[in-house]
Amino acid sequence: MLPVVFWHLPLPFSLGAGVLKFRILLDTSLFLGGFLLGSSIRSLPQWSKITLFALYMLGDTLLSILLLIGSPEYSNKVYPFSPYTPESLPLAGISMIIVMNVILATVIYIAFRSVLKGL
Repeated sequence: MLPVVFWHLPLPFSLGAGVLKFRILLDTSLFLGGFLLGSSIRSLPQWSKITLFALYMLGDTLLSILLLIGSPEYSNKVYPFSPYTPESLPLAGISMIIVMNVILATVIYIAFRSVLKGL
């Protein structure tokens, strides 16, 4: 989970977006972290799964709000190597909200489906 938090901070976020070597590191660390967590998720207790999901939603909600308001820390206004202008950030924030809602709807659907199977 630490790589995810790290890559959501302004400087690593901009480095990952604007510098190819950091982009490769970003993608590799997020993929491996997701793979390792995903491979052990079945063995976690239900409360751990819910907590991890809530932390994901909270973190991405906070980042999407910062992007929606055009926070300059995530743009080329503060970090010249960033490909993002302050004006382009709201679209990224909206996109994140849409993706998060699709994931949330999927999780709710799967949860209700498994509850209904148990009846």
